Amino acid sequence: ADAGSNPAVSTKIRSFSTNGRPLENLQKPLIMGSAGFLLPESKAPQYVPNSLEGSPVCHKSGTRRDDYLNKHFPIAADLAAEYRRVLTKQNAEAALSRLSEIDTLLTCGDLNLSSNNTELREYADNLANQVRDAASSESHLLAFAKAKRLIEKHDIDTPDTADLYSIINRALDPIWWFRKFKHKRNTRLEQIQRDLGAINKQKSLYCSRFNASEKAFQDNLNKTILESRILKNSHGQSYSVAELAAKTTANPEIRRAELMVRLKGFEEVADLRGDSADFITLTTSSRMHAYLHNGKLNPEYDGTTPKQASNYLCNQWAKIRAELAKKRIQCYGFRVAEPHHDGTPHHHYLLFTPKSDREELLNIFSRYAFQDSPNEKGARKHRLKVESIDKNKGGATSYIAKYISKSIDGYGVGNDLHNLNSNDSSHQIRTWASTWRIRQFQQVGGPPVTVWRELRKLNEGFGFLTGNAWYAADSSNWAAFVLAMGGPTVKRKDLPIKPEYGFLDSVDTETGEEIRTRHNRYGEVIRPPVSGLRISHSNIVIPTKINRWHESKSLMALEPVERSSSSKEDGWSAGSSVYQSISKQVFNLIRFGTSTSNEHSLQCAASGANAHAGLGLV
Repeated sequence: ADAGSNPAVSTKIRSFSTNGRPLENLQKPLIMGSAGFLLPESKAPQYVPNSLEGSPVCHKSGTRRDDYLNKHFPIAADLAAEYRRVLTKQNAEAALSRLSEIDTLLTCGDLNLSSNNTELREYADNLANQVRDAASSESHLLAFAKAKRLIEKHDIDTPDTADLYSIINRALDPIWWFRKFKHKRNTRLEQIQRDLGAINKQKSLYCSRFNASEKAFQDNLNKTILESRILKNSHGQSYSVAELAAKTTANPEIRRAELMVRLKGFEEVADLRGDSADFITLTTSSRMHAYLHNGKLNPEYDGTTPKQASNYLCNQWAKIRAELAKKRIQCYGFRVAEPHHDGTPHHHYLLFTPKSDREELLNIFSRYAFQDSPNEKGARKHRLKVESIDKNKGGATSYIAKYISKSIDGYGVGNDLHNLNSNDSSHQIRTWASTWRIRQFQQVGGPPVTVWRELRKLNEGFGFLTGNAWYAADSSNWAAFVLAMGGPTVKRKDLPIKPEYGFLDSVDTETGEEIRTRHNRYGEVIRPPVSGLRISHSNIVIPTKINRWHESKSLMALEPVERSSSSKEDGWSAGSSVYQSISKQVFNLIRFGTSTSNEHSLQCAASGANAHAGLGLV
């Protein structure tokens, strides 16, 4: 019988968000395809009717077709639509060939990138065990060769380092493999769905429904885990990690409020200085857009991913900044990255500049905006838009405020341009940024916000050391803070207060054990984090990281170890004997079975290596 005359083999639902761990089964994941079906995970088998009824294909071809749909279930509806499109325009053989091409894109080594998290973890464990077997031999070179082959086979990016032990240690860690595969799966599925027409104003705005569902599940899972972990400090205070995170810019409300305060502060400084204000929108050429503004396929699209388009815009912005610096044109403000309906990024700039330099600023923007495909139809109308701020329509901040709010939590926006609820819109924009790892906000000019945040941790007693900067930060007055720090175009070397960097060491008050923080879990030296503030004129350092948090230990902070001005002087630089022996010791602790290859044991191994380094045993 003709397989096209009856519904093809039905597809059983699989879970694509659970991974078998106790805390990860608290919420049932949702499985979505752009065709609109939404099915919660259930113990009872559920079925999705095939959308290919009536397809004129033979039984043999239909079976192969269904194999592809079942294999790549997260995008089965999109594959089915693509099959029908090619079948209508050409024939069954061409349609199957198209599915085969997509199947190749979704194959990474021996891994099917449509796999769920449990399957990804199993595959990651298998690869880590293969490297472990090689590492159990006497030659570390054999383990490195095995790790390198597996990494190249799966096209995985690794850090640029000459230390082969750090590469081996990563390959011994199944969590490292899992995170790499998960990111590769999400981006590859996202781009394929974008190419198949599943991401646009007619289907799903900004991102795919699959990744939107995945992120919603992951956000809820993260919230549950953070709420379940309790940390305490040496003062006996105990908080959940969720409570601590809620007091930082990880809290969307705080993040949005801080950005608005900084924007308004820049506007007030510009008014005081008499600077001009412009709202500039820069987008990519047509070839980088998968779909037109009306939701139809763009015939000029060349397959550029949102990440590649973002890199292009960032490179153009870097060229613009370089030429501005060369011509001594100083500007300040903010840049916001936002997706078009099909996921292609564009940039909004709110820039303040002296009125005498405004025309040259816009000329430089125009020059670099049209470097790519300058003569294409509609380029002059859509590529670069400049709007001078009209005070009668509202302040400068009001021009960009809605884009910031829509990109964080949707507060006060209502429905967006595509009539999508602001809460849903903001979630999908965050998913887009997270999937492609695109930076959404960038401050242009002005003093570093790090100093502002560290000052807000201090009490009034430090006001005599920090001057007006502390009072401005404590009262959330960004304009006064900018002026106290030397103005919106101050150079970093001229800042009166600078961030201080140092290793945040601590000691266990019960056992006396010194806990050092020089290396990561793979034995690599880390960059010292912010430890306080340095007053430039007096060279006084004010520590701001005075608490140490732990789940079980009572830790007291030690005096931060300052970062040397030269990496060659401190003995902890990459390539030093200490650095090499730390990563080698972590490798030995893992391969000889002193610790197992999981996150906790790797951290313990690195911690133990740090302790040995402190005792001069390496």
